[in-house]
Amino acid sequence: MTFTAGIIHLSQSEVLRPGLTETEFRLGNVGSKAEIFFSNPPHISYKLSHRTIEEKEFNVIAFFENGMLIRVTLARPVKPGETWAKYDRQMELSWAKETKMWVELLLNHCLPMQLPWGTLDCNFDPRSGSGSLTLSYHISKRQTSSRN
Repeated sequence: MTFTAGIIHLSQSEVLRPGLTETEFRLGNVGSKAEIFFSNPPHISYKLSHRTIEEKEFNVIAFFENGMLIRVTLARPVKPGETWAKYDRQMELSWAKETKMWVELLLNHCLPMQLPWGTLDCNFDPRSGSGSLTLSYHISKRQTSSRN
């Protein structure tokens, strides 16, 4: 993963990166096996469970709008048998805090980080009850209008 460039390696040949189109993603070996997480055109997201990135395991969700990658969320992977009945808010808060510290140490920089391609941040969302590391990409109006 190259956080400062906004790149996440899914395999040796496939990456999530600024400017990636949904078509490119779906044509790849990893992307073709992704599960649709949410679909409400022009928005669609895909989930890749249990991906190892920088020796850490994450669930990866790639969000597209009008065919362009707009955000990638790296979340704590759900363990087998884990359900909402076993939800632990403190565990999610701890995961988000530990992950944020890990990234800040890795980059020697505090989060959130504004970068040429977008924003990198790690936090806990009380509405969803989960922590996540998020790469949000800047998308120009020209890019989204050319995909319609």
